[in-house]
Amino acid sequence: MTRDSSVPYDTVSEAEAVGTELIRRGITRVLLTTSKSHTRRAHFIWKKRFGRQLAICPVAAREDPFDPQTWWRSGHQVRWVLSEYGAWIYYGWKALVGGASAHMP
Repeated sequence: MTRDSSVPYDTVSEAEAVGTELIRRGITRVLLTTSKSHTRRAHFIWKKRFGRQLAICPVAAREDPFDPQTWWRSGHQVRWVLSEYGAWIYYGWKALVGGASAHMP
């Protein structure tokens, strides 16, 4: 099975696809809404890629069950946090080994 490279499949490719389209349409400001546990990384990716072209305001979703005060008490929330750390590590590893693509922040 192969992946269609034109279809966004992660935060970086989604940012690339959406940000490029917003700029093409003349939009200059973005309200970036995502889950609480994902807000920091999503903002980093958008700002790294489009920070000179778009004003990016990150906002955590209001109806998100993630609780930053007690996340370690819930198996689901622990998985969300570990997934985010895993993604940060992956991006850092790609940059270190020289595999940074045009999609990489």
